[in-house]
Amino acid sequence: MSPPSSPIQDGQEAPPPLLSSGGKMTEERWNDNDIQLSLCGPMNESGQVSNDEFKKNIVTFEKFSEKPTLLNDSNLVVKIKDTFYSWKAAAPKIISQLVFQKPLPQTCVDKLVEEDLKRKGGFGSWFYWPKRSSTVPTGLAQTPPTPIQIPNQNIPLGTTSVSSDEEWEESLVVKPHRQRSQRKKHNKSIELSPEHLKLLNLKEGLNEVTFSVTTRFQGTSKADCIIYLWDHTDKIVISDIDGTITKSDVAGHLLPILGKDWTHAGVVNLFQSIVRNGYKIVYLSSRPIGAASYTKNYLKWVRQKNSSLPDGPVLVAPLSLLKAFSKEVIEKKPEEFKIKCLETLRSLFPSSHYPFFAGFGNKATDMVSYKSVGIPLTNQYTINPKGEVRNNAVYAFKSSYMTLKEYLDLMFPPCDAEESIDGGSASPEYTFLNFWKHPIADPSSLQLPS
Repeated sequence: MSPPSSPIQDGQEAPPPLLSSGGKMTEERWNDNDIQLSLCGPMNESGQVSNDEFKKNIVTFEKFSEKPTLLNDSNLVVKIKDTFYSWKAAAPKIISQLVFQKPLPQTCVDKLVEEDLKRKGGFGSWFYWPKRSSTVPTGLAQTPPTPIQIPNQNIPLGTTSVSSDEEWEESLVVKPHRQRSQRKKHNKSIELSPEHLKLLNLKEGLNEVTFSVTTRFQGTSKADCIIYLWDHTDKIVISDIDGTITKSDVAGHLLPILGKDWTHAGVVNLFQSIVRNGYKIVYLSSRPIGAASYTKNYLKWVRQKNSSLPDGPVLVAPLSLLKAFSKEVIEKKPEEFKIKCLETLRSLFPSSHYPFFAGFGNKATDMVSYKSVGIPLTNQYTINPKGEVRNNAVYAFKSSYMTLKEYLDLMFPPCDAEESIDGGSASPEYTFLNFWKHPIADPSSLQLPS
């Protein structure tokens, strides 16, 4: 057993580092002045700084204690014995000695220094950018840069004659900034301005539009949508989807996927008759935005007696699936989205015209939404899972989609006096209400009892 090593006494110099036969450092001891810090950086491409500059900006203990964050300073240079390192290269070497009492292998240190020089743009970097203080390689100095052309623009960013590195840098840096300042700036928006809408040349009714974005790396991405152009005097009927068109909320989502029809009987015929009387249908649902395409396809898929639901805007919540589920099931406040959506729709019409005529729903939150935008109780209809339709103003009133069609001209009078429920032209006295009502007696022909 070898005797224990004696401790180093005060004033005694530490022994020199021990080297193995292969030349690798097996043990290294540092004195107090072997590690020094200075803010004299950054180092040049060869990883050196002048000793005078290092001593001029040396970091003392007082300066370090006042500002320990100077370790993050890009000008920090670490001197270990006679070798200069950046902090990123010196930190692993110092930590290895303090924590493990072993020096970091020299191959690892050389790799850290090499990677640090690449980050600073030395000759080992993948892109060479000449510096004023650096020596330009012979091949680069003899070959001037050729003009760089931007696609579709004849603006050279370089120059064919370069007399110095400073002019080369100026020609490559200043001109791109000048070119970017001339470009038009656009603000992101999810709404089209009136000027953009005029450029679309929309026709009255349904317009299919495709938005496309082309990028260099991702190619062309397209988004299809439908824009409806209505008259400013049109009247709108709002309809919920889940539980209103379908018989229930959950089964209305799942059963159509399996190919089973789960809609209320007579809803297609009733909505088609409402549209023939001159009204517009808007489908409003708190489903998430990710289900928009599926919801539109489902409404097209619904058929009863060879008829389908009328076309109309499908408005869904601009939320993810989890947020929409939380708003609907946990918070139980789906009306927040519907109220904001209906208010936005109301703002599209002039203040002199109120567009909403009636609303169909299956929950109390639907009625809250309709009431908040001013739809009267007499025109609010609630349907339960049994298919019973009730008018919110008359609790005793109970009907269904099929029987409600018989009173259509009473509850949804034609917007045009010449339109009838069958879509043909007829005189107003032949409407359901005017034809079957009892005539009012002439007061002069009445005899008062004696």
